[in-house]
Amino acid sequence: MKTLIKILCLSVLWFSCEDQNQDIHGCLDSQACNYNPDTTLDNNSCIYLEDKIEQGYCSCDNDVYDDCGVCGGDGVDTDNDGICDDVDDCVGEYDECGDCNGDGVDADNDGICDDVDDCVGEYDCEEICNGDAVIDECGECGGDGIDEGDCDCDGNVEDECGECGGDGIDEGDCDCDGNVLDDCGVCGGEGEDEDEDGICDDVDDCVGEYDCTGECNGDAIEDCGGGCEEYVELWGECYNISATIELNLNYSNLTGEIPSEIENLTNLQRLYLRGNQLTGEIPSEIGNLTNLWFLNLDYNQLSGVIPEEICNQGDSTPSVSHNKLCPPYPSCISQEDIDTQDTSNCP
Repeated sequence: MKTLIKILCLSVLWFSCEDQNQDIHGCLDSQACNYNPDTTLDNNSCIYLEDKIEQGYCSCDNDVYDDCGVCGGDGVDTDNDGICDDVDDCVGEYDECGDCNGDGVDADNDGICDDVDDCVGEYDCEEICNGDAVIDECGECGGDGIDEGDCDCDGNVEDECGECGGDGIDEGDCDCDGNVLDDCGVCGGEGEDEDEDGICDDVDDCVGEYDCTGECNGDAIEDCGGGCEEYVELWGECYNISATIELNLNYSNLTGEIPSEIENLTNLQRLYLRGNQLTGEIPSEIGNLTNLWFLNLDYNQLSGVIPEEICNQGDSTPSVSHNKLCPPYPSCISQEDIDTQDTSNCP
């Protein structure tokens, strides 16, 4: 018997020790809804408030919001107006007259119940209930508004720019935007007519002037005979260039300088300018008269140095005696002509 008792005691002690060494599985996070402080081994079973909210609850105890928005409450909002019935001034609806669950009507929405409203509708501008008098666009009750053809209540009309009572296009402008005509007559354009010939430069065959030969901006000019480089004017007289072979102006009271244009008489053979009052230098252009075979400039007031070009003209011994010509003298000038010069004013 004693032996049996010992065996029983040992069995109890063995089972008791085995229970003490067994782990308790559960949630060890104190922030979780199912936290178990007796747990010795976390088994990833924690459930949090966020998980409850996703499931439609508002607390870890599976509570939900009542009609008044209280979690786990028992409030009611019968009329679904967002106000709990226990603090709602009207559980139901206000009628048009502001009475809770009343049947009043305010057909014209003027805040006055129809049963006490002096005018169910609107007063017109003459204070007649539901009358038809209105204020016109000029502010007059029952008026006719702006007269036909006018643009405002003051009787003004629109100008050409569409401005009521405006003055239209300003003087000098070509439109209502303040643009002006360009040289080509285009309003607001940028065209130019530099030569003022009435043709825009971008389509003008000649921006400038044609000379008498028809060349644009050429240097040929209409001559004294009305032709083009056919005549030349010398000392007020007009000479045909091709036909003039002799020019005899001895003792003709000529004054001033010998014109350089004399070179244009290319067919000239005889040039007589003796006994005048010609002054200044002999023009170098005289050397271009290669067809000359007689040149006489004696007895004038010619001065300065004789140009070397004088020897290029046709007369190999031109006469220049009795002038005021200065040295050095070209080789074609005779010693006799040199000896007759008045050199008192020469350098």
